[in-house]
Amino acid sequence: MSAFSLILIGLSLSMDAAALAISNGLVYHGGLRQHLATALVFGLAQALMPILGYLTGGSLAGLIGTVGHWLAFLLLTAIGGKMIRSGVQELRRPDPPPASRRLPGSVLLLQALATSVDALIVGVGFAALQTDICRAALIIGGVTVICCLLGTALGQRLGRYVRRYAVICGGGLLIGSGLKILLEHLAG
Repeated sequence: MSAFSLILIGLSLSMDAAALAISNGLVYHGGLRQHLATALVFGLAQALMPILGYLTGGSLAGLIGTVGHWLAFLLLTAIGGKMIRSGVQELRRPDPPPASRRLPGSVLLLQALATSVDALIVGVGFAALQTDICRAALIIGGVTVICCLLGTALGQRLGRYVRRYAVICGGGLLIGSGLKILLEHLAG
């Protein structure tokens, strides 16, 4: 498979992760360290899942393929709902929201897992096509890192304009991403 094809696959796989990176940039303000952590965790998940799919040869991917979209939807909706509830509570307070908010590592890991399920199934396809999985994983992971760095930077800039509503917007993006994953799988 050509490098160009792998870059296109990487772009398509990274879009959900980039949307969540925008959400994280809106809500959490941990600076460059947080931007890098978000990008690296999402990139690592997107790189490891195709390898796992490749190695399992479809047995694990078949199981996850039938329920993975529901799992991603439920995880992202739960996290997003919690964020919206928290944002509404903050709006009711007379004080502005805290200026510095750190992204919990557990939330970041759940987000990365939820957005990388598709990459597992792509890995099964790579096995069938006898694609060089190491090369594919590096390209997909690298593309995801770049998209997520851009996403967190964009979210941070947007967060300045929607400051008091950032948590609600971020929660809405998470729920929207979960719904998109679910609808894509139900339609396909």
